[in-house]
Amino acid sequence: PTIHADAPMRCETIDPLSEERWQRFVDESANATIFHHRDWLRLLHDQYRYRMLACCVTDGGGEILAGLPLAQISSRLTGTRIVAVPFSDACAPLAREGGDRAALERLLEGIRAEHERSGIDMEIRAAIDGVGNSGARFHRHEVALQPGLDAVTARLSKLTRRSIARARSEGVQVVLATDRQDLKSFDRLHVRT
Repeated sequence: PTIHADAPMRCETIDPLSEERWQRFVDESANATIFHHRDWLRLLHDQYRYRMLACCVTDGGGEILAGLPLAQISSRLTGTRIVAVPFSDACAPLAREGGDRAALERLLEGIRAEHERSGIDMEIRAAIDGVGNSGARFHRHEVALQPGLDAVTARLSKLTRRSIARARSEGVQVVLATDRQDLKSFDRLHVRT
């Protein structure tokens, strides 16, 4: 897509489930995670009936320069709130490749303005000054997987390495599986633990 850099930026709210330009933007964003992806947002919509939207900054041609997916949650217990996004570890605003800082700042201004206008609590699971609850109650864990299994294993604690060795000696196997029966087996084990 052509970016119209000289055109004025504007904030708009789109439906990330039906707008092709949302997924195109996510696919082209180096910092996108599964939590920005349309399939994750559709899962939340289908399973929990959350209204999904994306707050975006677009150029004069309508191309997305920066954006953040949001879920509107209405609950009798917790009231109405907007979350970016439920059941995620972290979901920070995205900007186009190259980090268009002006577009990201415009996006945050738009989110702040909506928060002030609506008075609806907002939970954004990223550190953003002045925008609702930054999700400080949540923790993000990352494990670098380079440069290979031996290097990753060497960084584990002695207790963890011993536990892995014991599991192997007792016949525990890791199997990549995708069929329905394996999913049911995993679910049974997950529920038991």
